[in-house]
Amino acid sequence: MTITVVCRKSKIAWLFLPCVLLLASCGKRQVTKSATVEAQQTAGKIRQGWATACRPLTITSEGMETGLPDIGVYMHLADATDTERNAFYGVPFIYDNGRYVAQKHHTVTADTLAAIYACFPYRQGLAADDSLVLAAPFGENLYAVETARHIGKEISVEMDWRSSMVLLCIGCESDRLQERLDELTLTGENLCGQAVYQPYLGKWRPVGKGGTLNATDADCLLNNGRKHDFYLVPTDTEGAVTIAATIDGHPYAVRTTLPPMQAGSLVRLNLRKGKEGLAVNGSWVETRRKLRYQPVQRVDSVEVGHYLQKDGGICPQRDSNSIAMVVETDGRHGKAVALRDSEGRYCYSGKVLTSGKTFQTIDGKRKEGVVNPRQTDEIIDENKLIFTSGMPYGEQCAFSYADGADLTQRLIDKYRQTEHAYRRNGRLLARKEMLAEVEQHPGSYVPSLAELAQLYHHRQLGETVGCEPMRGEYLTVSESSDKTFYLIDMENGIVTGTLSKQYASLRLRLFYLF
Repeated sequence: MTITVVCRKSKIAWLFLPCVLLLASCGKRQVTKSATVEAQQTAGKIRQGWATACRPLTITSEGMETGLPDIGVYMHLADATDTERNAFYGVPFIYDNGRYVAQKHHTVTADTLAAIYACFPYRQGLAADDSLVLAAPFGENLYAVETARHIGKEISVEMDWRSSMVLLCIGCESDRLQERLDELTLTGENLCGQAVYQPYLGKWRPVGKGGTLNATDADCLLNNGRKHDFYLVPTDTEGAVTIAATIDGHPYAVRTTLPPMQAGSLVRLNLRKGKEGLAVNGSWVETRRKLRYQPVQRVDSVEVGHYLQKDGGICPQRDSNSIAMVVETDGRHGKAVALRDSEGRYCYSGKVLTSGKTFQTIDGKRKEGVVNPRQTDEIIDENKLIFTSGMPYGEQCAFSYADGADLTQRLIDKYRQTEHAYRRNGRLLARKEMLAEVEQHPGSYVPSLAELAQLYHHRQLGETVGCEPMRGEYLTVSESSDKTFYLIDMENGIVTGTLSKQYASLRLRLFYLF
């Protein structure tokens, strides 16, 4: 009997044990699941907090007159995730509506105290202390210094751009309107041709001294006001430099001394090529120059309709520095017409003056007439002047000679020979002379009759011209005799060669060479 009871109790115990184990197992799983959910919630809150704390970086800059293209930005992130560091690594910042923003929109960080560096041009994969080797010809190299920081929805940093370069700016002048600068070279003991550079710090370490630097913007008109820029590595000592220029295939040279040159400074040299050769005509130094980004004009890229600038460069769009519109070019050189008339009215010359080249007729028959008249104008055949591009005319015809620059230069040479004596005698007339106006505008000349007839013909064809319309009667440099010249009415196409050089006062629209 006793044995039976024990067996029953054992059986009950064995039946109860699995239930206990099952309950224990379920409890353990419930605890583990709760811990996992809790951890996930905590991680989610951390991510949400990080996302809330993260802000994009924007940079506004001082010290620049214009915006820059891509700039390099490096952030020294002390308290950041790998995601943040990778997001900022090698990402260029672009100019957008007055500020610089990351090209990739997911570039954000929660580290609002991070040290920020910026440089131009953009150089991928460099940290603040990294360096690279650069060789001449150098361009502009800028670095930025933080001046203020504002934390809101974004990290807004104000930075001051500074140049790590010396800008040597060489201007050239000549007595000859059509002379061209083929090459311009500097050789000197303090000129550096290669150096180690830290872009984000603006620091240089020259690799040896003494070198030769070549201008990248030569092959241009010598006398049109263009400045030739050489970016130099700074130096603490003065040094001799030889400036060599090839002008119309002939070599010239002048030697001078450059002062100690600090980063961000401007050294200006004016050269003049005269009968005695090349000479320094003036110089000065600015310790801190204005910074202005100027895109490099691609070689052989000039087109009709582009604009000649005050500094001798060419720009596709018209702006406040434009002075003339290109009307003829081979892609590199050509002619441009001034955007507006010279102010007032001008006579051909206040004294007897001739280039020595006169044109007896306009087209081989006539000394006056109307260019390409319409049938409705009812012009008789004897007064019709037919002008089209490429039409052959005899050498003695004014329509055959489209080189007003050559005729203007001939007149200037004779004008300068007699000008001073003429002034001493007090015989200058009160009216303005066209050559005096030409000498106020480097690279300019008075157009020939053929050149203005070409403009008139283009307007007849309905071609638009991006300059002020020419209305009224205009001077041309083309002479019909020693005492008379040709004028053209740019509204009606009337041409005559019977007016006096000394007494007729007309409008003047200059042309330019480039």
